[in-house]
Amino acid sequence: MKLIIIGAGPAGYSAAFTAAKAKWEVLLFTNKNLGGVCLNEGCIPTKSLLEDSFHLYKTQLLNNNFNPLSSSDSIYQHKSEIQFELQANLEKALISSKVQVIHSKAHFINNSEVMDEEGNIYSADKILICTGAKPSSFIQIDGSLTSYDVLEKPFTSLQSILIIGAGVIGVELASFLRMMSHEVTLIELAPRILSQVPKEAAQTLDRELKRMGIQVYTNTKIESYAKDDQYHIVFNQETHQYDQVIIATGRNANTDSLKLENTNIVTERGYIKVNSNFETNIPNIYAIGDVSGSVQLAHVASDQAEQLIHSLIKNTPIKEKIVPYVIYTPLQIAYAGLSEEKAKELNISYKVKKVLFNSIAKQKIKINTRAYLKCLINDDYKMIGCEIVSSDASELVSICLVIMENELDSRNIHDIVFAHPSLSEVLKDLSFEV
Repeated sequence: MKLIIIGAGPAGYSAAFTAAKAKWEVLLFTNKNLGGVCLNEGCIPTKSLLEDSFHLYKTQLLNNNFNPLSSSDSIYQHKSEIQFELQANLEKALISSKVQVIHSKAHFINNSEVMDEEGNIYSADKILICTGAKPSSFIQIDGSLTSYDVLEKPFTSLQSILIIGAGVIGVELASFLRMMSHEVTLIELAPRILSQVPKEAAQTLDRELKRMGIQVYTNTKIESYAKDDQYHIVFNQETHQYDQVIIATGRNANTDSLKLENTNIVTERGYIKVNSNFETNIPNIYAIGDVSGSVQLAHVASDQAEQLIHSLIKNTPIKEKIVPYVIYTPLQIAYAGLSEEKAKELNISYKVKKVLFNSIAKQKIKINTRAYLKCLINDDYKMIGCEIVSSDASELVSICLVIMENELDSRNIHDIVFAHPSLSEVLKDLSFEV
């Protein structure tokens, strides 16, 4: 079996590894560095900068004379070193797996063939599209920056920065830049930040961002702007001055270079339309990850890749899994499973078990602010949803996922010995009768 994969992000390289293990002949096209947006322009550089800037921020809290900006070049260098190492490891692993990596864009010339930038034509038994998504903008401001620009090059002097869009990307960038001592303003058209996140979690983070010194405006729209040596941005009938403007208003499918017009592939709202088995309307052409309009998360794309290849090899059904969502600010948000709103909509009986981190020493050591774990427990004492606001909520949510996916009885959690001090100790309180 021969497989062509276009795009070498988490979806593409996960599919390549899985297919190669089955002894398929795999051609993996990438027009940039291996790893896609996640490794090169998104998840990994963002989290590296957030982690390092958080240490600088805590140092400044302990020593007012310390200036985080003095370390800007160093943390960006560290970020690049991590990226280069992960890229090198990924390339070695692909070579070891006998995946043929072709460093070129690939576009369709018909429903069954693709062409690289040098004019070479390729065909295969199956073609998989994994080209991801790219930043989109509902507003155009001359000279404005995207998240890619911020992650590529540091501001080495104090800046007054406006971030337009308070979704996940916007709040993570705002946190990073504020921890580096910049003056940061975050504006959002919706009534609250993180409009897709559980309400209490979003409100808790809103308070934390403001406590850090970030100005947050919701229900706010840019009315007009002018630019000279600064930006003069009008909103709420007032003019505000900024040195930099960053637009973080969403993402669109990255299909421009595919030349889908040479095929009969159907798109919907710009995304490639697929069925429940990730197949397009053209037999043997598939699309997974962001480009197909699914949840735009690297771990979802990777899981889809593995499930798709396994289904093609073994005819196993595609399984709908519980997806964890995480916002990686210093006070992290993580959630999975059913929200209270969804449970009510589905008329599912549940009770809420909410535990505060007031007595959890590790939380106070990491970031001493309000934190909680909220779980939805059904009548059989099974956890059907969780919501966490704490430092390293991204790690805690995985424990909840194990509990939910395996439908464990929440009353038995008390029997587990949790390390002390650790954030996971908070789970021990979930064993109480609900």
